[in-house]
Amino acid sequence: LGIVMTMLFTANTTISCLDTSKAFMRFCKESKEVEYKKSVPFPNSHLRPLTVLVSFGTITSMRMVFSPMINTIAVPMLGGWFLGLRGLLFLVSGSNVLVLCLSIFLSNSGQSWVAARKYILFGMLRDSAGKIIGPDSAEYENLGVGEMIGGPVEDT
Repeated sequence: LGIVMTMLFTANTTISCLDTSKAFMRFCKESKEVEYKKSVPFPNSHLRPLTVLVSFGTITSMRMVFSPMINTIAVPMLGGWFLGLRGLLFLVSGSNVLVLCLSIFLSNSGQSWVAARKYILFGMLRDSAGKIIGPDSAEYENLGVGEMIGGPVEDT
């Protein structure tokens, strides 16, 4: 039960993050308030759009965090209520084991993205004809996106 609840929490959190990013993209496309003023010099041209984005992001993030937060609070309470003390201990211990496995997996996958980018950066990757694939290639750019994801994941 602990493992299932941890997986549900992970799925719930991922869905909330995706919904938040979709809401941000939709807001940036539809709102005229986030466009910077071209007639004003740099720092002042971006102040109003950044203020609008920060307020929208705060409200949207708070709205999206309710579902994972309810899962975090309700599952141990319900586990203790229905399963008793032993059931609650099994629930928490199962959750801890899964979280440890997930953190090791995320750390390794983040390091893989970073290592693959460095592999291309140092000219160690070659195509089928033996030509070096370097930092100016599409593969390196794709790994740049992967490193933006893998970098924070590597630190978990």
